[in-house]
Amino acid sequence: MTKPEREAKPERQAKPERERELLGVGLIALGLFLLLALVPPGFLGALGDRWFPSGNVMGVVGAVLAGGARYAFGLAAWVFPLFVGMTGLWFWGWILSERAFPLGGLAAGLLVLLPGSAYVLGLPEPWAGVVGGFVGRPAVAAFGTFGAAFTFGVAFLLLTLGTLGWNPIRPLALWTVR
Repeated sequence: MTKPEREAKPERQAKPERERELLGVGLIALGLFLLLALVPPGFLGALGDRWFPSGNVMGVVGAVLAGGARYAFGLAAWVFPLFVGMTGLWFWGWILSERAFPLGGLAAGLLVLLPGSAYVLGLPEPWAGVVGGFVGRPAVAAFGTFGAAFTFGVAFLLLTLGTLGWNPIRPLALWTVR
């Protein structure tokens, strides 16, 4: 390539900061989209049915994404948009890593523990989702139902203590010693 050709086509690269902002805004928008897709139009009564004839607040695409989230995570599908939005806030720089990583870890842990617990407790399959069966079935096979429930309970305690620094048993323990 000759010198005039190089000068005629200046290569323009996006700055890493701009790329992070674009990714952050995109993830926040996706998280909000997913959250709204999970809201049933019937929540608004007859008005919801009139406003959203597709059966989903976010249309056909929202119905497909909400169905996929429910299929994968069961009752924990509501945590998934929060995880996506939290990741977007971190990429955008609106939340510090010291807070984003523990909260993201909490959301990711809940995406595994809630469906697994639903499976172990014997809730219907839609409540557990595919992840619940994937995690809960081997836990029940290895530990039995009670042992798996105990294991998931301990995992939840460790998750909240490790991510939030909160021990949900502490108030109960303090109450018993008074």
